[in-house]
Amino acid sequence: MKILNNKGNSLIPICVITIIVFMLLSVMLTYIATVNTVFRQKDKTTQILDNYLAFYSILVYNTIKQGDIPTDIYTSSLETDVITALGFTSDMQSKTDYNANGKIVCTMSRPTVETIDVDGVGIVVKYTLTVPLYIGSIKVTEVTVPIETTSTFQRK
Repeated sequence: MKILNNKGNSLIPICVITIIVFMLLSVMLTYIATVNTVFRQKDKTTQILDNYLAFYSILVYNTIKQGDIPTDIYTSSLETDVITALGFTSDMQSKTDYNANGKIVCTMSRPTVETIDVDGVGIVVKYTLTVPLYIGSIKVTEVTVPIETTSTFQRK
């Protein structure tokens, strides 16, 4: 059978190009949203650590001011205090954040806390952040990102 009217055939490549462009745009927007989620969570963690270290430094300063010289500036409860400040209880292995619609935004694994030697107080927190990728309202996959955050409070 022969098509007698083929005037509309020139629109097919334009439609295919339009679909490909919108697919690429969708992938780019999903990537940008995922990276934004990771950076917001890292900034939030850094702010919590900085606030805790400022509080901890005041405690150390008050101890020194009262005449007690601490032999070890890092107490054994520092790790548990930092983990508690990040919102974890003793039995939690992960913490999940939800948006206003009830979708999972990200899941943070239980962090490990290490002290670092600086002229003052410093800690390094390592954890993994799992961010689900949604296309429309369907969860396609999860991206796991290892994150390391350093917070220091130096003497001046």
